[in-house]
Amino acid sequence: MSVPTLEDQQLVTKIFFEPSMKEKYRIYTPKEPTLKLMIKFSNINCPNELSDELSSKNPSFTPDSYKVFFSMKAKNDFHWIIELEKSHNPLVNTKFVYVGLKKCACEPFISVLHCKNCGEYGHSKKRCQAKESRCLSCGTPSPDQFHICFYKCLNCVLNNSRTGKNDPTFHKSGHYQCAEFIRQRHLAFKKSGVESYLTG
Repeated sequence: MSVPTLEDQQLVTKIFFEPSMKEKYRIYTPKEPTLKLMIKFSNINCPNELSDELSSKNPSFTPDSYKVFFSMKAKNDFHWIIELEKSHNPLVNTKFVYVGLKKCACEPFISVLHCKNCGEYGHSKKRCQAKESRCLSCGTPSPDQFHICFYKCLNCVLNNSRTGKNDPTFHKSGHYQCAEFIRQRHLAFKKSGVESYLTG
């Protein structure tokens, strides 16, 4: 709940001071979103080397403006995720950077919760309550090491059944082109607060 008006402030005061209201509601101060930027298709695989390249060839990326978070393999290259320091949040609008001899595209990075145990979205493996694991490629329950599978996204199969859609299902769960992954990423983007920092 935000409190832009006097009525809102009075309601918060009532919640704070009346025991019966405190049992039903919680007051908290929203945290400023932690913004991350993805640097795509870099041929550098060392975080220290990436930092040196960013700082030396891109004046806006001073050493105190970010920290290297992690990397993801992308064919023969790497996608690097950097976390922006709060005072440098506008850097989330960066469209490209120079890394080595390459001009690398950039985009805001939004993490999507995808369970590596059951393959569904909205929770992590640590918090999964499923009684059995599933193969992330085909959705087979409790797969053994010898099972043979073909790509079949369990999330798109379930969503098609539920909504009557006909989204493609011939990909593994969590694939970046998966219709359900794209929908989940859009929802995560809306919740993240990143939009308020984007300028076009």
